[in-house]
Amino acid sequence: MRRLSQELSSAADELDRVLGRAAALHEEFVRQAGSAHGWDRWEETLTDELRHRRLRMIFLTVDSLADLLRTEADEAATRFPDVDAAGSRLPRIPAGEHPAQVARWWAALPPADRRLVIDRLGHWSGRTDGLPCRVRHEANMATLAEEIHLRAADISDEVAAAAGPGDGPIPLGHGIDDADERARRDLRGLLKLRALLAPAGDEPRIPESVVPAESLAALEEITTPWEQRSLYLLDARTYPLRTAVVLGDLERAHTVIVHVPGTTTTVDLRLYREAMWMSALREEAGRVAGEDRGGADGIAVVDWIGYQAPYDIATRQALGKSGIRWLVPGEAIDERYAREAAPLLGDCAEGLRALTGPDIRLVASGHSYGASVLGLALQQTDVFDACLVTGCPGLFTDDLSALKVPSGQVYAAVATGDFIPRLGIFGPEVSKLAGVKPLAPMPHLATYPDGSRTWTRLNMGHESYYDRGSSLLHDLASAAVGVEPPSRWPSWAT
Repeated sequence: MRRLSQELSSAADELDRVLGRAAALHEEFVRQAGSAHGWDRWEETLTDELRHRRLRMIFLTVDSLADLLRTEADEAATRFPDVDAAGSRLPRIPAGEHPAQVARWWAALPPADRRLVIDRLGHWSGRTDGLPCRVRHEANMATLAEEIHLRAADISDEVAAAAGPGDGPIPLGHGIDDADERARRDLRGLLKLRALLAPAGDEPRIPESVVPAESLAALEEITTPWEQRSLYLLDARTYPLRTAVVLGDLERAHTVIVHVPGTTTTVDLRLYREAMWMSALREEAGRVAGEDRGGADGIAVVDWIGYQAPYDIATRQALGKSGIRWLVPGEAIDERYAREAAPLLGDCAEGLRALTGPDIRLVASGHSYGASVLGLALQQTDVFDACLVTGCPGLFTDDLSALKVPSGQVYAAVATGDFIPRLGIFGPEVSKLAGVKPLAPMPHLATYPDGSRTWTRLNMGHESYYDRGSSLLHDLASAAVGVEPPSRWPSWAT
């Protein structure tokens, strides 16, 4: 339920749209009628003219109505800020919404008002940094069900059929445009989120024509128990859908990792892969930390798909009118996405620090383009204790002191055969920056606190960093929990 001032403002905007549409349609009628008038149809002509004059006077009268409603909206925001559209009282929310301010506001809020915030301001609660994870999860799960229901009503095909009960697909509609396809992608993402967060066997069946079998199989490989998965962010206001999933318990963790994925990451395309990778990192970090520190229960990962990532690495374009198609760089070289994402990531990090306190180890992690997003965010916030980048094409700086991270706590991993870090798209090669600790993909004998020892495997390729049993996964996990991994690069390579 939105506030009275917000509903008045929305009503004014809607009235403007409706009146504009009505006036345009009326003028079109007048043009059509004028071309059909004649002396033999004088009664019809007179009736049309009288109606036109009446409508013109009405349009002139109601033209100021939207402005009057906006004036009332401003008055309501000042005089009745805690009243919703139904006349019920709502708690006042922090004006600036800075995460630390939100956290303090929530801590001082009476229990009854907290319940009102969750029930009446669910969308705001679910996306506002500084609120507790359990509060955001509850609000976002309600929003998730609402968004699936609303979007399915507008799409008459198998994607919509998967949103509710019933086994039979609804015939695919025709005349699909880009907006329709975007709506389908986001609805598929919402359905995947629901499946990720629901207890095994409880979620409604999703037809394979909607979510391919191999994608559903990836869901089975996500090893974090479903009761340790939380929906920390759900923002469906714009395309693409944005989300963040917590693996683990923020209230019990001694180490919290905020991970930013890279190019082509959308909820629809990469949700399960990301959750699978981050489950592997969390479990390896717990194993390195040892059972005395809680094992995997002492680690929480915030998998942050909270920005619009570039959609492609390269694309084919025609050369002039020749019809010859060349492979050219895609959106992944555009820094705009990173610059839009960095302040959002900074707010997320500030909110987590406000929730967890100063003693929790807060680690920034980024893969590919997501690592470059970190480079900008770390120039804006100082709440992180360490930074891990994998396959990073640059940090938007050639001076590590620009990053607000403690000295000696920036680690850069480069897998064998991964050329992305060497392209220098957003700055010099990160692993060779002064002060960066490079992590090598060479196999080694990993030793754990329980006395077990395991030979790790070589990392090969841009998407190998979080492979279970790999060298870099072990070293990344070690750095995450504050266990210094030894340098495995020969001196000539660094």
